[in-house]
Amino acid sequence: MIDERDLLQDAAGAIAPPRDVIDGLVRRRDRTRRNRRVGSAVVAIVVVAAVAVGLAESFGAGRTTPATPTPAPTMPAYHHNGDIAVVNSGGGLVAIDPATGQSSPLLVPCSIACDIQSLDWSPDGTKIAYMTSCTDLGTPLFVLDVGTGTPRTLTRAPRFDCRNPRLSSDSTMDWSPDGSRLAFSSGGAIYVIDADGGHLRRQAAGSHPSWSPDGSRIVFMGDRGITLMDADGSHRVLLTKGIQPAWSPDGTKIAYVLDPLNPNLPPNYQGDPYILQLWVMNVDGSNRTLLFQQPGCCLGARTGGPAWSPDGSRIAVTFLHGDTTQLIVMNADGSHARVLSAADGITPAWRPVP
Repeated sequence: MIDERDLLQDAAGAIAPPRDVIDGLVRRRDRTRRNRRVGSAVVAIVVVAAVAVGLAESFGAGRTTPATPTPAPTMPAYHHNGDIAVVNSGGGLVAIDPATGQSSPLLVPCSIACDIQSLDWSPDGTKIAYMTSCTDLGTPLFVLDVGTGTPRTLTRAPRFDCRNPRLSSDSTMDWSPDGSRLAFSSGGAIYVIDADGGHLRRQAAGSHPSWSPDGSRIVFMGDRGITLMDADGSHRVLLTKGIQPAWSPDGTKIAYVLDPLNPNLPPNYQGDPYILQLWVMNVDGSNRTLLFQQPGCCLGARTGGPAWSPDGSRIAVTFLHGDTTQLIVMNADGSHARVLSAADGITPAWRPVP
């Protein structure tokens, strides 16, 4: 009889793989495990790197990265101070050296009845705009090329009456800072015209217009006093009592004139009862400061309001003292006032020199 245990051992021996086969399987198993461990390590390294990149981006988003600075807008450089152009006693144009007081002719009027009433230099200092009383048909507005000495007619403004001192001094002008337009007053109204003579338009009732340095606004003498408006005539604001305003080159101040009665005159005084006062204020009408005053002056028909030097350091103003016209120049704070000319000096305009 055959033992069952012997049969099972024989069967097991018959199906058992050889020893070299078992060793191969063991090596394959170990290699597979090792590859799995290497793969897991690689995955871990990739995950850590990804997390590090994400954290760096997150922190970077929270920080302000310095940007390339944007250059500040370049402001136009102030011009140097040239000669002061004025109307002389003969009604023509002369240039006065502010250092020496010496004068030289610029333009001779065509006749005694055709004297120049007001003037202003172009921003580049090559031309002079001026108005005359040459005709009953209107007040001609001319532009003179200083280099060639040739004037051309720009327009004819509404007529004014030279016999009326206030209306005579009403004929004034100011060139826009970019040279493209002229603001002028005549006949009690303010007009703006293109520098080539086109697009004449009435802006407001008033006189003595003066542009802001950026060309966006105009200050002028209105019915109630010194008034500010946009260049198109809108948004008018009353600043203070006064006449003949002039905007400073840096845009922060407005100079103007007052002519109050002198309260200290003796009884039966026969002379001029007025006082010339030169004031300056902020552009909103605040911080009004008296710079200069001169008793016994007549603002009258042929005087000029304040004219700032192109660099803003000085102010020129003229007035009639008895029968004499005086051109006075002072520092912008009112100090060191001196008479530059006692013969010429009506409606001064300071030439800008690049």
